[in-house]
Amino acid sequence: MSAVLPGIADAQTVARAAAMLALGRELVDSLDAGLGDPMAKILPLVDAASADAASLQRVNQDLLPLMQRLTRKQKGPSWLRWFSGESLEQEVLFEQVQHEIEALVEMGERTQMRLKTHARTLEAERISMANDVQRLLTDAAAIRLLLGPAYVRARREAGLLMDDLERLARRAANLDTLAAALELSRGQYDVTTTHLLAVADRFTEVRALLVPLWKQAMGFELFARRTAEPNPFER
Repeated sequence: MSAVLPGIADAQTVARAAAMLALGRELVDSLDAGLGDPMAKILPLVDAASADAASLQRVNQDLLPLMQRLTRKQKGPSWLRWFSGESLEQEVLFEQVQHEIEALVEMGERTQMRLKTHARTLEAERISMANDVQRLLTDAAAIRLLLGPAYVRARREAGLLMDDLERLARRAANLDTLAAALELSRGQYDVTTTHLLAVADRFTEVRALLVPLWKQAMGFELFARRTAEPNPFER
């Protein structure tokens, strides 16, 4: 079999074309079997990552209002707040909201860990998909090479018929389309990974800055309220 002229196809494409020819009429079925579904394994991960990102966003959105509920200024003299039960209610509310905040932070920490794992896995898949794209493009180029005039004799010797050639031409177009779709998905995964890390970073900011400051402020406020508001009926 005569080789293609230098410069027309790279060595990898030529080698792939030779491997394809060795399969003879089984080539088309082999290509179909090798296509598989490169998106099948990644879609469940994207769904899980999306759900965890939405959950962590809700945690981020819920934490600040909870903190603000107890830091608003109380109105009226202290004895009136004590007599009306507002001070006691505020202490009970403080305990309740503190538990809510701690539960949210705990849930957020677990979700954040999963989110970072999703981001790492997506990035690894994005890099791996580059190899899939290259493989598909190489196969498409090798098929077009086989369909060219330089391979007439080699095709005949491999037993490929006209019907086989027509099917191969369609496979080459399909491979190009699939490669383009995978390349688009790689870009989408990059955007998704960036979003996941942004949500995780936002939770880190809330946990590292707002929560300790809130606890500190509320601790001092609760202490001051308990020591500055004695029972007005005590002598």
